[in-house]
Amino acid sequence: MKYSGTSQIYRNSEKYRDLIKDNNFYYLYKHVSLDSSLSTLGIFNNHELRYNYPIAFNDPYDCHFNLTLDYSNISREDVSSLFDIDIPPSDWIYVKQYFLHKMGLMPQFINNSFKHLREETLITCFNSNPLSILMWSHYANQHTGFMIEFKIPLNESIFLPLPIRYTNEYPDIKLSFSEFQDILHNSEENKDLIYKTATSIFFQKSKEWAYEKEFRLIGNPNWKSKEQIDPRLLKFDPKFISSITLGLNFNKDYLVHIQSAVSDFNERNNTTVEIFNTSLVKGMYKLEVSNHPRLDKSKP
Repeated sequence: MKYSGTSQIYRNSEKYRDLIKDNNFYYLYKHVSLDSSLSTLGIFNNHELRYNYPIAFNDPYDCHFNLTLDYSNISREDVSSLFDIDIPPSDWIYVKQYFLHKMGLMPQFINNSFKHLREETLITCFNSNPLSILMWSHYANQHTGFMIEFKIPLNESIFLPLPIRYTNEYPDIKLSFSEFQDILHNSEENKDLIYKTATSIFFQKSKEWAYEKEFRLIGNPNWKSKEQIDPRLLKFDPKFISSITLGLNFNKDYLVHIQSAVSDFNERNNTTVEIFNTSLVKGMYKLEVSNHPRLDKSKP
């Protein structure tokens, strides 16, 4: 998904300013689990990330919203376009009255029209809280998995995760009828409106999730390889992976597998991805990653 100039609004936001970064990259993180199937290693072997549909997320309110349509300025052209009919000007006053009377059926129509957003939109999640004990517990299976560090070029406009806005109320979206039609038909003439509406729906969550410091990327189905059957597995450029950090309880039986996968990944892509380990901080409820260029807190 390309965000064009609108992404600059997010880059200037406090959440971007607070990211770990250097002169060339922003750094974001993804905590993942690893089981005996070793399927997660497809990240390295196949250069694929798993996306998912909001309806399958662990928050029942994820991408939930309220939509209100304003019909007060509905035009003859709007109704003609909707039903693909020609309404003579002389009949418009009667047709409009009838149409507005039928608007009582619109809530169900709207619900059905937008239901597909939660069922079909592909999203993958990142965070800017790499050493969070909770993130390791919830998303890396009680610290048995690992964490991928991604480096996002400062001028990136396609593989660009956007920050979540945390609030107490889910989005209340108000649209005119013509705006509603533009969104339904993905109008090229109103891309800014479509973008604004999409970010309200997909990049807003309850404040209860604020500890995650989440960023999201909406997937493009065109990123799927022709050989891949699962539509949720999408390709990414290997250059975005910066490092790997193993969890405190990482299963040593899997160590040789992840080492081999990362080694092959480096050789195949001419990269230098290193593997690090987490450890406990003495006397504190904290994690540390020794010798990591960005996560070793003992370094200046």
